Amino acid sequence: EKPKICLRGPSTPEGGRPDPTESFSLETVGTSGVATLPQGDIRHELAISIDPGQHQFRTTKIVTITRRFNFLNTIPDRVLRVREYLPETSPEPPVVHELPPGGTQWLPFSWPVLTTESYKQKLVQFSLGTGATTDRWSGPIKIDQVADVALMIHDPRRPTWPYIARVTIRVVGASLYIALRPETPEHPPYLIDNQTDEHVVVQQEDVREPNFGVHAHRKGPFAWPDLTKKRRLQIFVRHATTDPNPATMKVTIDSIKTYKPLLVAGARGPIYVSCFPRGPLGS
Repeated sequence: EKPKICLRGPSTPEGGRPDPTESFSLETVGTSGVATLPQGDIRHELAISIDPGQHQFRTTKIVTITRRFNFLNTIPDRVLRVREYLPETSPEPPVVHELPPGGTQWLPFSWPVLTTESYKQKLVQFSLGTGATTDRWSGPIKIDQVADVALMIHDPRRPTWPYIARVTIRVVGASLYIALRPETPEHPPYLIDNQTDEHVVVQQEDVREPNFGVHAHRKGPFAWPDLTKKRRLQIFVRHATTDPNPATMKVTIDSIKTYKPLLVAGARGPIYVSCFPRGPLGS
């Protein structure tokens, strides 16, 4: 049987020895995997890769041990907070990780409990708030696969319209590196161009919050607030002379299409919705 090793954290101040990780072999060059290191109530996931040395060290096996999940906040002037995704009804107190602005340091992330649905699906959420219990959090995003997506985050500095961040996830060995940066304001993933005389409200289907209004003859950027839900947009049109129940239509905005007109009581005419690419990246 091939020899195996395990990892163990530092001894506690009381002199106790923490539990070790699962054992693993060092003989298979070119492999990578994950080991769980207990530390009190938290379980740290470590990424382990085994690679051959270079040149005169080619007979040496290099064992690289890193944290599995690592976050970087490159937003220049905003502190970003990240936590495991928790439904609004969850009674568990969240463990919040604070990411300093400017993108100077990768910070590790750990799930407090490795048996929750959030951990199994690798779901996290972000906030631009102050750390108060009343902070509003983004929808969940999966971080266990390569991705380059835009995410809508509530902005307390501008509550009438969200902050849009670009989330890039890359894999190195068994580690995942998740970086957030500001989305390019000139070319957002979607641009809501309201060319009507009506006030239009947009909202992702099956997502209660957030919803945002676009005034007549104005434009506003848009990104999906919940990347795990159906990517379908609900459009509400409110008119001052009608009852409070708005006219509504649901559209898919990831394909080029013109929809049937939406009739709004009291409006000057029907509302037409068209989806088409614009900008250098077809946003």
